[in-house]
Amino acid sequence: MPRVFSNSALECFEQCPKQYWYAYISKPAIEEVENIEAFLGIRVHEALEDLYRQVMSGKPPTIEEVLVRFEQQWTDSWHSGIRVVNAGNSPQQYYEIGRAEIETYYRRHHPFDDACTLELEAKVWIDLD
Repeated sequence: MPRVFSNSALECFEQCPKQYWYAYISKPAIEEVENIEAFLGIRVHEALEDLYRQVMSGKPPTIEEVLVRFEQQWTDSWHSGIRVVNAGNSPQQYYEIGRAEIETYYRRHHPFDDACTLELEAKVWIDLD
């Protein structure tokens, strides 16, 4: 069976083969910690993925609908184990950053007809042999 590499794994190897070795081969036991930046990125990604899923179905959502989705995902996914590394920022500030970035993206690309989205999160297989 061929070995499968994600885009993240390939980028990791390209940046630092030793980092790739630790992350994907040796996998030392370390405490899993979710930081606020990763949490924010995932929530924004989910909101934009939902936006484009609706665009592809022919029913682009309003900015308000996209922001409601973002807020729901933020609230539903939030847990006390999320680490805020920069003590100068609160979770609420990160939330507001996410909202602002989504609004900026929406206004820049609305009505979402400048390109044709074919797939969301499609798997692409390339034979590296």
